[in-house]
Amino acid sequence: MNRHKRSLLIAGTAMAAFGLVCIAAWAYLMGLVDNGRFDGLAGALCGLGFGLLGGGGATAAMALWRVSPDRERQKEIEQHDERNIQVNRAALSVTAVAAFIVLAVLTFIFVVMGWFAAGILTVAAMYVLIAVYLIAHRRMNKVM
Repeated sequence: MNRHKRSLLIAGTAMAAFGLVCIAAWAYLMGLVDNGRFDGLAGALCGLGFGLLGGGGATAAMALWRVSPDRERQKEIEQHDERNIQVNRAALSVTAVAAFIVLAVLTFIFVVMGWFAAGILTVAAMYVLIAVYLIAHRRMNKVM
């Protein structure tokens, strides 16, 4: 096993182990939740634990999955194919528009519900999307 795969395996195993620790802490805190003091912390530990467990397990599995050199070469050729690059860019453009629409709808829902702080945060996220778009557009115009 080469060095890169070994480091991926170690990182994935460590993430999964930390995820299990977080899940155990969540289970412990659920026993202490009687007056609602630890509800938020318990939920955060549950999400963090299961996320790390899944991510670590996937990382470790990717490190153990062996790919033949011929398949790696074919995958690299497909990755650098112009058609695939254009398809990826088009898909990213559609995703960006969808994200902007979802954020606009969430802003409207938050304001209607009276959650003005959440509405302001989603508007701020839309401004970040616009800023990233303008920066990327300017840089790509200089390159092309």
